[in-house]
This record gives sequence, C-alpha cells and structure tokens, in this order.
Amino acid sequence: MKVTIFGTLPPLKGNAYYCWLASKALSEIITVEFISFSRLYPERFYPDGVSEFNSGFNIAPSEKLNIKRILVYYNPLTWFKAAFMASSEFVIIQWWSLPVGIVWIVVMSILRLRNKKIFVTVHNVLPHEKSFLYNFIFRIVCFLANSFFVHTKSNKKQLYDKFNIKENRINVVSMGVHDVYLGNGGLTRNQACTYLKLPIKRNNILLFGNLREYKGIRDALEAAIILKEKDFNFQLVIAGTKWTDWDNYERFIVENKILDYVKLYLEYIPMSDVKYFFIACDLVILPYRYFDAQSGVGNIALAFHKPLLVTKVGGLPDLVRDSNAVIDPFDPKGLACAIEKIIVDKNLKNKLINDAKDLSKYYSWQRFAEDTIAVLKQHSN
Repeated sequence: MKVTIFGTLPPLKGNAYYCWLASKALSEIITVEFISFSRLYPERFYPDGVSEFNSGFNIAPSEKLNIKRILVYYNPLTWFKAAFMASSEFVIIQWWSLPVGIVWIVVMSILRLRNKKIFVTVHNVLPHEKSFLYNFIFRIVCFLANSFFVHTKSNKKQLYDKFNIKENRINVVSMGVHDVYLGNGGLTRNQACTYLKLPIKRNNILLFGNLREYKGIRDALEAAIILKEKDFNFQLVIAGTKWTDWDNYERFIVENKILDYVKLYLEYIPMSDVKYFFIACDLVILPYRYFDAQSGVGNIALAFHKPLLVTKVGGLPDLVRDSNAVIDPFDPKGLACAIEKIIVDKNLKNKLINDAKDLSKYYSWQRFAEDTIAVLKQHSN
C-alpha cells in the first residue's frame, strides 16, 4: 500500500511536526510519498516567522518515505505540478488554517479529475477566531474531499453539525503523543529550573503554546490572584508566541500585584528548549475557554508524563482519566481550587502522572498508523 500526503515538514512550522511524526509512523508500515511546501506564507503572517532551522529536528527520506518539497505558497504553478505528481491511489491533505485553503482547492480539484481518493485531516474544524471566509473556503474543501480524518469524537460531531458531513465519511484517528522533544534524557527538574531561571522550591504551573485569548490566559491570571491570596507556593509560567495584544494582560498583572508570581516567556520557544519547560513544571494547565481539537500541548505533556489540568471543551478531557483534572471553562475560582488540590494531594498528583504514562502509550504513533491504514484499506478498490 502507498499513500501521498500533502502538508508541511521541518524546518517549516505550521503543523510540520505532526506531519513529521505521522509520516514517519506510516512509513514504518507502508510507502509514503510526502509532498511538502518548500516555502510557506510570508513571514509577516506568522509571529516569529514560519521556519525554524534546528539540526535536532530534521526529517530525512528513507526507503519507504519519499519527500518532495515542491509547493510554494505564492506560486500557483507549483500547486499544479504537485497535484499532477501525486502517484498514490490515496491522498491525505492536511487542513490547519485558512491561508492554505486556496492552495488545497486547486490541488484537490486536479486530484479529483485524476480520480484520486482524497482524505482531509482536519486539525481545526472551526477557526481560532470567527471568520466567514474560513467557513466559505472550508466548505469548498469539504465538497472536494471523499472522506475525513479527525482527532476526536467532538471533531466528528462538529463536522456533522456545522458542515453537514455524513458520519460515515468521518474517521476518528487520535493524534500520537509529541515525543520528539524528550531529548537524550537525564535532565533533572532542578537543572531545567536553573536553565529557565525559575524558582526550584515553588510549584511551577505551566501554560504553554501559541498564546491566544481562547486559551484562558485571563482565567489563569485570575486564578493566580486567588492562589496568591491563599499564600499558595506557586509560580505561573506562561510561555509561547503572542498571538494577541498583550498590553491588557500586562496591566492586569501589574494592577493586581502578581508580578512576582508570573514568569513570562513571550516569544517562540525553540524546539530544543521545549523540554526545559515541561521538565521544570509540576503541573500543565489547559484552561481553554473553547476548543474543538486534540491539543498538541497536551500531547507534549503526556510524553513527559506530566499531570494535566484541562477544561471541559473539545477533546481536552480525552487527555486525562480523572474527573478532578477536568473543570469548567471561564471559571478562575475552579481553576485555582483544582491547581491547589492537585499539588497538595500527592496521591492525586501521582495518579495523574501514572495516567499520563498510560495515555502516552495509548496515544502512540504506531496506533495512529495502524488506525489510519485500516481506514485506507476500507476504501481500497
């Protein structure tokens, strides 16, 4: 069996690291032809740029993985070339954001004319911010697709409810844990804290990833106020690229006198530095106000066997196995209470750690590959 995948690979960002791990896992079982962007959208469209050159995070072709870096975002001729180059019966298109929509519409139209079986992996059923154009473009993508892959059952329901996609066309295949950041091992919590200049004796609570309003930043800061008033021993660590105006948050931190309890890393975190944040932290929080996918940050936390605290939105509850680690969104008080309970109750914290270990095995890339291939075989001639 052979499959062609359209998407991005390192050193590009986008969803390149998902594509890297997915194509690597699939290529251990079947032949994979990966047609990647060589140049993505202009740097100004993406805070801190669209590429990261890191020698430790490169993907190399192999006997069963043929990589073709053809697509150029601003050159339609490359879209046509790539579409005619796809040599497999099955084609998987990665959908993650609006800017690539017009590229995929052209590519998919040609693939349909060539009688290819087109699957679209939908990483975001709904946009992070409301957009009429997103819905319009995505509906065209849906029309051109034969079937879909999503990561969670909630994604499947959204595709059905919002875009009238028949349920038998939607396949749920969980994302694998993002274990590429683990490094060579041996790094201790104290060493990671020293590297990041974090207090070793405080409980470090990590909010990580692209910083958007829907991720509950304000709720985390309000929870920090509550924990401060309780004289709780903690440090809220917020790390990632700013995708929203930060001035209001900055004023909120100063006005509420929690500057000593909040450590900010407001920049893109290099791939090689991700491990320091997760090893240094004692709890990872995902206080998202709304969400419809399976969190990449949550999957990194599972890879590091970190206890997770999530809100009851999208696929986030799938990342934990204890109701104490699931709270309502828009609830700073509930967030503060849950943080305190998990840190203070050592038995609960250890259970969440063990749950993370089990879930990291459950959400393996081998399972992802086997489930994906099983779906493709169902559609084979």
